[in-house]
Amino acid sequence: MEKARQRANAIQQQINFCVIGEEFRSKYPDHCEVLQKAVELQVRIATAELDRIRAEETGRLRSAGIDAETALQSPVIKRAASKVEGRKSLLEKIRAAPIQDVWGQYASAVLDG
Repeated sequence: MEKARQRANAIQQQINFCVIGEEFRSKYPDHCEVLQKAVELQVRIATAELDRIRAEETGRLRSAGIDAETALQSPVIKRAASKVEGRKSLLEKIRAAPIQDVWGQYASAVLDG
């Protein structure tokens, strides 16, 4: 993952300085699908993490006498839920963006996520 991140950062810099454009898209025609798949996997990971955190946190708070609904308002749970929503939002943006804009606008967000 680190090697991919470094490569993406180098490419992102080239995009920012208009060195890459049509050549990149023709050489890597599946770049949109790759980014989309990466985010789909990030959504699955974040959702699994949210489920784990929700179970642990509600159990912990219930043992302290707090009801399940109030426990769901825990900042720990909200933070994990926010990560899931952020990844889902990014996925929708990637799906809706024009193909020529996907890498330049979203690659760093995917790789930093």
